[in-house]
Parts: sequence; structure tokens; C-alpha cells
Amino acid sequence: MLLTPHTFVGLVVAHFVGNPLLVAPVAFLSHFVCDKIPHWDFYSNTTNDSGERTSGWRLFAFVADFGLALSVGWFFIFRALWLDQNIALGLSYLVGAIFANLPDALEAPYIFHMKIHKKIKLLQIINEFQKSHQTQAPVIIGVSLQLLLIGFCLFLLLS
Repeated sequence: MLLTPHTFVGLVVAHFVGNPLLVAPVAFLSHFVCDKIPHWDFYSNTTNDSGERTSGWRLFAFVADFGLALSVGWFFIFRALWLDQNIALGLSYLVGAIFANLPDALEAPYIFHMKIHKKIKLLQIINEFQKSHQTQAPVIIGVSLQLLLIGFCLFLLLS
């Protein structure tokens, strides 16, 4: 799944759970639940043997998705801090957004051919777990379902 839908789900978890200590594990687990939704992303089911994963349109699209996810997260954090003047909610949003994306961040060394991936057993375990919990879909269906998820999350966050 793309980073942006994971961010939205992490924000919804934070919005409804509230306590950052509880938000962290729930948002982390939400990542794997979301990856079971049929989706399309840039890196799932691609090989790591070629430079294709870290060049061209995939890298550009990843940077765009990362920037959008970061912007969405910061928007809701700052909205909570300044508009609502709710520091606890702002902190919860921060924790929710980070922990909902953490499994993908831990997969980054593998995606970007970093040698550290082969040295740390935990990263290898996470990568294998991630691969086994993906439900891929063709691009139109996969992106459409992610847009519906984002829309549902926006409804929950803004209502």
C-alpha cells in the first residue's frame, strides 16, 4: 500500500484512540491490516536484483507519495496544535502517522539496496513478513481502493 493511505489510517487511529502509548501499537498493527486490502504500490512483487526499484518513475512516484503523506500528517498535527489547541491530539497524530508507516520504513534498506539489510536479521524477518501479508491488485483497482480508504478516513477525521 502507498504511504499516504497508511498515514491517513494512522491519523484515524490517533483520533479515536487518543493516548499516544496506545496509538503506537494499534497504528503499527493497522499497517498489516491495510496491506491485506487489495492494493497497488511501487515496490511490492518487484525484484531487488535490478536498479529498476530505485530509478526512474518508481523513485519519483515514491518521493511524491512520501511528500504527500508527510504533508497530510503535518496538516493534521498542526491543525490539532493551533486550531484545536490540543497538544495531546497533535502528539497522538504524530505517533499514529509514524507507527502506521514504520513497517515500510524498516523495509527501506531492502528497497534501496542498502547493505545493512543483510546484516540485521530483524530487517530480513520484517521484509519476509511484509511480503507475505501483501494483497496485490491491478493498478486501477488497487489505487481506487486506496482512494476510497483515504476518503473514508477523511470523513472520519473531519466529522
